[in-house]
Amino acid sequence: MLSVLNLEHAASVKFSVERGATMPARVVLRGQATRGSRLILIAGYDGPELPERLTDVVVEPADSGEQAWCLRCGEGEFRFRASAVERLEGRPELWEPLHRPFALRSGERRMALLLLALLRLPGGAWLLRRWHGSRG
Repeated sequence: MLSVLNLEHAASVKFSVERGATMPARVVLRGQATRGSRLILIAGYDGPELPERLTDVVVEPADSGEQAWCLRCGEGEFRFRASAVERLEGRPELWEPLHRPFALRSGERRMALLLLALLRLPGGAWLLRRWHGSRG
């Protein structure tokens, strides 16, 4: 990936830095924005220790080699080597219209809770299946 990983409106996003316990060479930068969550996954991280919190994050390829990267943020500039850098952005507003037809209304929610409570009684599973089937 040779493009600059610049996060839109990154100034308002603070990222937490997580290192995997089972995969110490993997670093996850996790941020929560107003429009969804943002992740930067760095596989094969080989570089300096990162602070626990980062702001204004920009990750871009460095000039010094194929696996060389530069992370610029409000806390400074960090040069490192990595086998892969990926950016993921969760956008719940894209999925809301698709999930809306399947959402339970308040009466249906109460009925589902009641049926789940009755599930442990004899015939409870049959009632739950029948109600779910009648929803269409």
